[in-house]
Amino acid sequence: MFFSEIETGNKYCLSVFLPRLYRALDNGLNFRSADALPGDVFELETGKTKTGRTKFISAKKLEDATREADPPAQLDTLPVSA
Repeated sequence: MFFSEIETGNKYCLSVFLPRLYRALDNGLNFRSADALPGDVFELETGKTKTGRTKFISAKKLEDATREADPPAQLDTLPVSA
C-alpha cells in the first residue's frame, strides 16, 4: 500500500503480507473496504522488526482532515492507495 506525507509529499510503501486483509497489526481499518478510500487522511504508526524492516502497527482515519492535492496519477492505478 502506498501513502504520502501531506506536509512533505514524501511517498511510502508499506508491504502487506496477507493481501486479503490489508490491515495493520492492530487489525483495525480495512484498506480494501469503504473504511479507507483514496484521498482519505490517516495517522499511521509504524515500527521496526528485529531484522530492521518496517512493520505497520496501526492506522487511524482523521475524519476532519483533507488532502491539499490530489494523489499522484501513478497511485490511482494501484489496487489500494490512501
